[in-house]
Amino acid sequence: MADKSDRFTKIATELLIDVRELVRWGIDTGNTTPEKMRLTVAARKEAATKLVASGMSQRQAAKLLGVDKRTIGRDVGHNAPKCGAKSVTNSTATRARRALVRERACSGGVTAAPRKKYRVVYADPPWDYGAHLQPDYHTEQRDHYAVMSIDAICAEPVKTWVEDDAVLFLWVTSPILEKAFTVIRAWGFEYKTSFVWDKIKHNLGHYNSVRHEFLLVCTRGACRPDEKQLFDSVQSIERTRHGAKPVEFYDIIETLYVRGDRLEMYGRKRRSGWDVHGHVAQLEAAE
Repeated sequence: MADKSDRFTKIATELLIDVRELVRWGIDTGNTTPEKMRLTVAARKEAATKLVASGMSQRQAAKLLGVDKRTIGRDVGHNAPKCGAKSVTNSTATRARRALVRERACSGGVTAAPRKKYRVVYADPPWDYGAHLQPDYHTEQRDHYAVMSIDAICAEPVKTWVEDDAVLFLWVTSPILEKAFTVIRAWGFEYKTSFVWDKIKHNLGHYNSVRHEFLLVCTRGACRPDEKQLFDSVQSIERTRHGAKPVEFYDIIETLYVRGDRLEMYGRKRRSGWDVHGHVAQLEAAE
């Protein structure tokens, strides 16, 4: 009887459909218990959280645990850290706090300029939106990291860091989208297509309730993917802390482009298989 009960609990937990009626039937017929179902789901959530925290994508974790990626997304989102308190004014205290954030981030300088020639570049620039673009009741980029002007970002000598045939994956949000194309051209790339990150959770904006960011795909020369696999252009992954991008996008890039050296610009955390160009203090804090 115990083996039968355990088998039913496992099947009901892993089914990729709404199992509420099935579970209710299992409880009514004695094939499982509410406690066993709670324990099984709790164990899966714990495993999913540990796997994603170790650097595995939600897609990879779902495959390993034998469930749908949406299930893993819910499991990980349930344990996501909560956002901190929001700044409501541009008061003296707010300006002082932002100055301190910048001072700490810049205290160790930046990593040495890359000396390799890279085929793959992944960049999440610290865009300076300007206070007029941000709702007063939101925290903004300067509350979390040092920002850079468009001119400063354009001035990065990326052309000297990349191969003649290279690909750029560039993060940008809607308010700054038009200006991002100035950066793309300054770095010697041409826009090709984009991914959309659906963050699930919303941020309030001036014109709509925002829940997405763009990952622009740009190339120079000829640099189509090495692998033929096509990923969904819209990736629905619940956001966590400010500025953190889902590991799923590393997974996508590493799957599509298996050859050549990879550079992450403005990275705040090191990842195996990638060189990072960013603030030393932020990289050390993440280790």
